[in-house]
Amino acid sequence: MATVTCALALSAAVPVWPSQAAPQPATPAERLRQALLRVEPSERVVRVVVDTNGRIRVAGVVLTYDPRQRDPVPALQTRTWRLAAVAFATLADLTEFHVTAFHHAGGWFDGNRWDVTFTAAVSARELRAAADGSADRVLRSWAHPALRVWPAAQRMAALDVYARSLAPITYESQPTFVGRAVERIVELRDRLISMFRGGPSDGKIFRGAPNRTAIALTFDDGPVPVYTTLLLDTLRSLNVRSTFFLIGTRVLQYPYLARAIADDGHEVANHTHTHPTLTQLPPAVLRTEIAQAQRAITAATGRTPRYFRPPGGQYNTAVVREASRQGLATVLWSDAPGDHTAPAPAELADRITRSARNGGIVLLHQGIPQTIQALPAVASELRRRGFSLLTVTDVVSEEEAS
Repeated sequence: MATVTCALALSAAVPVWPSQAAPQPATPAERLRQALLRVEPSERVVRVVVDTNGRIRVAGVVLTYDPRQRDPVPALQTRTWRLAAVAFATLADLTEFHVTAFHHAGGWFDGNRWDVTFTAAVSARELRAAADGSADRVLRSWAHPALRVWPAAQRMAALDVYARSLAPITYESQPTFVGRAVERIVELRDRLISMFRGGPSDGKIFRGAPNRTAIALTFDDGPVPVYTTLLLDTLRSLNVRSTFFLIGTRVLQYPYLARAIADDGHEVANHTHTHPTLTQLPPAVLRTEIAQAQRAITAATGRTPRYFRPPGGQYNTAVVREASRQGLATVLWSDAPGDHTAPAPAELADRITRSARNGGIVLLHQGIPQTIQALPAVASELRRRGFSLLTVTDVVSEEEAS
């Protein structure tokens, strides 16, 4: 990650009081926020994020808007182009700019809030092409269908129902089987078989082929603005192909990011539609959660997932059987370095490489800066030790990947 260091040579005999200290330069995020506030009401700019992987810089802004206006989608698209122009003028090295908009002005805006109703992305190249007329002014964007056609009253009701349907995210840590004592004994047997022999065991995969000096880095819970783009650029620079377990709702909200994952040659997989605790759902809802995500991912990426991972790593016999009925193998993992706790990048890299084994399936997450920062060291060390970094399909296969 790019850092800025400021060093001052001071005489030990002359103390420097706080009032004498040079003012710290504004961060890129603060500079961008101040620039955006000159063209956007302050109460509408909820959050500004700017980050880099050392190669590219990506910015994102979270906005609110009034969905009762006559034509909210064209207004939001125009607003996006205007804000993108400000962003690229403010940060000369900016590569891409993302907009995420909520129809509610209040609430806690973080990664746990999913009631997004408009998103968009603009790259520096796209902005230049649109400005000089060398390409059509086409915006990569998504809007909730209710914004396009319904009258204001019906629109608000539909958006509120949509917001209430989305559950807060829970990060995966360790696979947890929920069931009766006899079921847990059978499950322990299956897990040990999969860990020892590798590959599927009664519809579940915890580890790839133990005779393959290969590891699968898998990324859950995306796509997400800013960090999916940074992650993809990092993996591209390292020549690493991975498996992404995608949430259907987020695929709908950020279809251009889901498509970018597939276009970069990564494997896409199913992580349910709204990321609920599956073991608490009735059979019909469980079936819908998997099926809706499957449809969303296939439509956005043009690739049909082969694998499924239960949210939070919580599953039971019904979950595995339903995934199998829909043609999906349930993939858990052999190693969980805990990147969701945001350890220092060096510590995270050490956790991943220290536990590396043939056929390993490593659980990681999108949206975590430390994970992106750790990847160059991870790739370098694992390759030094002879490991290839491949998709789940490649790692599960006992044949060498072409």
